[in-house]
Amino acid sequence: LRESAGRGADVIIVAAPVHAAQESALTLAAVGGRINFFGGLPKDRPTITLDSNMVHYKELVITGTTACSTHDCWQAAQIVNSGLVDLAPLVSQRFPLKEAVNAFAAAEDRKSLKIVLEP
Repeated sequence: LRESAGRGADVIIVAAPVHAAQESALTLAAVGGRINFFGGLPKDRPTITLDSNMVHYKELVITGTTACSTHDCWQAAQIVNSGLVDLAPLVSQRFPLKEAVNAFAAAEDRKSLKIVLEP
């Protein structure tokens, strides 16, 4: 909220399967804000506490999204390939292809956001 001078975010996409992240989205949203839950919660604990007054008085729109179409993937690839978005900060580690086993081990330790294998 500090970054928006207390106004809140117009659009929030919660892509992490974390209860607190989904619940806090309502507080972080601006009046008239849109919230999208992209990351599903674990099947054994799929519910969150939702303050319906916040949805009502802030006039929030909450949606969910799962998967994507081939066209969506094509559009995303076009955006990435255009260079308009700097994705370098998302890459935690890079490995040459000959170190693929190490790359997969690094991905499994869950300490990295993205691992890149380079030919």
